[in-house]
Amino acid sequence: MTYDANGIYSLPVGYRVTVGDDVLPSQHNPPFEDVEAALSLLLLRDGRAAMTGALEMGANKITHVADGTNPQDAVTFGQLSDPAIMRKLGEASVTSVGAAVIDLTEYIADGYRRFWLRVTDWLAATDGADAWLEVSTSSGASWLDDGYQGTVIAASGEDIIASGSGVDIAGTVIVARGVNNVSGLRGELRFEPSGPGFSMEGILRGGFQGAGEGMTVIGAANQATGVNAIRMRFSTGNVASFVGELYGAS
Repeated sequence: MTYDANGIYSLPVGYRVTVGDDVLPSQHNPPFEDVEAALSLLLLRDGRAAMTGALEMGANKITHVADGTNPQDAVTFGQLSDPAIMRKLGEASVTSVGAAVIDLTEYIADGYRRFWLRVTDWLAATDGADAWLEVSTSSGASWLDDGYQGTVIAASGEDIIASGSGVDIAGTVIVARGVNNVSGLRGELRFEPSGPGFSMEGILRGGFQGAGEGMTVIGAANQATGVNAIRMRFSTGNVASFVGELYGAS
């Protein structure tokens, strides 16, 4: 059988037969067998050969796909929707001045490796009220102090971030620094305490500053597996308002 570089199949050369000629199986059967083999090879159903072309689906969809089990496998919609993989772990809403700790944990089972903290609103009631993120592997009985530290990268002059500073305080990672009733934090932060170190990224927006700036926190920390409690802590204990939700993926 003949395939070109683009996978286009060309029919094999046949043999001319005239009246009175003998039909020889050795000559005339191979072309048919070749076509049969080509059609069988085109869409193997047992996974012996990988797909080599882009299949245009149009408005159609692939159905009856088995759940993925390996990192390189495709996953089904049902798997993506499975609460065991991605679920809301906690939420908090604070409107009174004086809150020092906001507990974002309702239930975090072992095995969650990635977290999303969606902050709808955080507003400091006092100048310089730093917001920190803390993680625990003992359901909040103690909080990690094994060298978590972060460096905040922000645009020059951005007043809701401790620009260019690093911290190493009782296992916390600074998220933002607020200004009295003027600016705070709004956006989505993603972090992986169980990964190689600690990383966080998201978008910070000033309360009255339009679009705000992007923010990245990268920490040189030890790995923390089995995280089962997460909270936000504020250095001065002065919070004007906070609304946030925590999501996790296993």
